[in-house]
Amino acid sequence: MLAKGLAKIATVGALALTLEANAAHRDLWVFGDSLTSPANSWAEVIDDQGYAQIRNTARAGLRLVDVTMPNWLYCWQGEEVVLRLGTNDAGNNVPAAVYEQKLIDVLQFLQGRDCKVWLMLPIRFTGGGQELDQRLRQFKQITRRTGRNYQNVTILDVPYNEKETADGLHPTAEAQEIAAAWIIEALKLKREI
Repeated sequence: MLAKGLAKIATVGALALTLEANAAHRDLWVFGDSLTSPANSWAEVIDDQGYAQIRNTARAGLRLVDVTMPNWLYCWQGEEVVLRLGTNDAGNNVPAAVYEQKLIDVLQFLQGRDCKVWLMLPIRFTGGGQELDQRLRQFKQITRRTGRNYQNVTILDVPYNEKETADGLHPTAEAQEIAAAWIIEALKLKREI
């Protein structure tokens, strides 16, 4: 009798831990460029440390205007989407109106798929000259203004320090870890059991 009671308690305890772990589990689909794609990126740090299951589709050189959201992407089971794009659009002279319309299209698509969206603002760096700095500032404003029109979107301005880069643009591994810590806090991620 005592053994059965202890077995029930152990089973209930294991079930509670499983439910707690599942409640803490977060699936994040990440769409980004080279600031997000390397093996040591903030996204991979978050995944490696067990804060979330990251599905990182980022690739170097990617521009928002080149992104096609996959038709199979639905967020009915709590999946979330992180967008960190715009820097290459500004750097490759994509017209601001074209960038803005593509951002609207992507955000409307994700809203229609019940996705919580974390919209990271494009970074600004001075290494590209004054004209690029102005375009980056403009694209950052467009991103912020457009994102504010959607209730499912949270805008993130992730800290970026040009002095902590490997080449004047791409963050060092240490800077990626700092960004990961900031994002973990901003998204209120909890380490999974």
